[in-house]
Amino acid sequence: MAEEEVDVKGLQGKQEKIKELMRRDPKFIARLIAQLDKQMHKLMLEKHKRTEEVKADQAAVAKIDETIKTHIEPCLKRLEQDIEYKHQLKNQVSKQLESDMDKFKNMEREVAALISKTRHTNSKLMVGRPCEQHIQLFS
Repeated sequence: MAEEEVDVKGLQGKQEKIKELMRRDPKFIARLIAQLDKQMHKLMLEKHKRTEEVKADQAAVAKIDETIKTHIEPCLKRLEQDIEYKHQLKNQVSKQLESDMDKFKNMEREVAALISKTRHTNSKLMVGRPCEQHIQLFS
């Protein structure tokens, strides 16, 4: 009988079928054990391969973690400090601008009041004077 692979899972719990296969082929058990050995060997090779892949991936992750600690975190900290400094500077400049705008508006009101007062005073001085006196005042 030619060697063929036997479905081991299909034989579980089927004692009668196993006995029948043993009667027909005396080397059935030896072939079954050899087949199981091959399957185990393939599984062990696959396990070893996957274990090596996991180790390689863990080494890559460790390298990335080290890069993060040595390069990225210090740069990130510097950036955070720069951002904080610029935020504080922006707040100071905003307050200074607000203060300067208030001063400018106050000066503008004072100038407008002075202009109004000057016009009023000028109009009082000019009332009832002849034109020659107006010219002499500005000469």
